[in-house]
Amino acid sequence: MKRMTQTSNAASNDTQNLLKDLYLLFVVLPNSFRDKVLEECSWSVPTFYRKMRNSQSMSNAEKEKVLQIALEQVNNARDFCAKLVTGRKDP
Repeated sequence: MKRMTQTSNAASNDTQNLLKDLYLLFVVLPNSFRDKVLEECSWSVPTFYRKMRNSQSMSNAEKEKVLQIALEQVNNARDFCAKLVTGRKDP
C-alpha cells in the first residue's frame, strides 16, 4: 500500500507521462499485494512463497483474507487509473 501511494505521488508530479505512471503501478502491484498479505496474515516471506506453491496448506480463513486483500489492491489500482483518466490530483 505504501508503494502504491508512492506511485500515486509520482503520478501527481508528472501527469504528462501516462505510460510511465501505468507501468510503475503494475510494477509496484505484486510487491504491494505480497507485503499486505505478509502483514495481515503474519507470515514471513518464505511462508508466503511456500503457501503460494502449495495452496492446500492455506486455511479457509487465510484464503478469504488473501482474496479480500486482492480485491482491495485491485480497487486501489482502479482508483489510481481513474484519477489518471480524469486528471484529478490528491490535495
